[in-house]
Amino acid sequence: MSEERLTLLEHLFEVRSRLVRCVLMFAVASLVCNLRMDEWFGTLAAPAKGHLVYVHPLSAMLASMNLSFLAGFLITLPYLLYHVHAFFSPALSSAWRKTLAWGMAFACGLFALGVFFAWKTLPYAMDFLLSYSRPGLVAMIDVDHYLNFVGWITVGCGLAFEAPLVFYILARGGLVESRTLVRHWRWAVLASVVVGALICPTPDFLTWGLVCLALFGVYLASILVTLGAERARKAKPAVS
Repeated sequence: MSEERLTLLEHLFEVRSRLVRCVLMFAVASLVCNLRMDEWFGTLAAPAKGHLVYVHPLSAMLASMNLSFLAGFLITLPYLLYHVHAFFSPALSSAWRKTLAWGMAFACGLFALGVFFAWKTLPYAMDFLLSYSRPGLVAMIDVDHYLNFVGWITVGCGLAFEAPLVFYILARGGLVESRTLVRHWRWAVLASVVVGALICPTPDFLTWGLVCLALFGVYLASILVTLGAERARKAKPAVS
């Protein structure tokens, strides 16, 4: 019994040690990002074409702090995932350790790809929205609303691009089949249209259409990934 308690305490101390290191890394990364905030914010605000304002005395300061924390978190994320993998890997088999490492890497890569796609389409959406300015109707976009708009689009696309990985995991577990996905492609088109409208809530059909096409492309990629997972599952048993 005492040995079990000692092992539990050792695990708790290990968690605390790893957590402290991650928090320190996050604090340093956030501080460095805050020192470069002018450059960061200039890039982020570029699609707004100089129409950003703030109407609350604290808005500019809070926006700067939130962006520093967000950038610090993104920089720290690989380090955090490393510690998560290092903590759980002793309890896993060699095959599961490799699967977990590759899964984390692919998840980060797919999310980054979705964010990159969203960032490339954002200027088109902003150009369309700003085109509604008229004499006597000048765009003055509150910085909080702008950051929420950008965050909604980028995070939404990032999560949507995780679909191939999710379908791969489901297919390796025998919970979904590629032929089922092919048979329901019409529902996938409808889902792409609805989710595209939620991610990109603008009347700009060009930007909205690009997002919908990208989402349906992700679905097609999920079919190919699912087919590959089925073949791998038939070739050898699931990871154990």
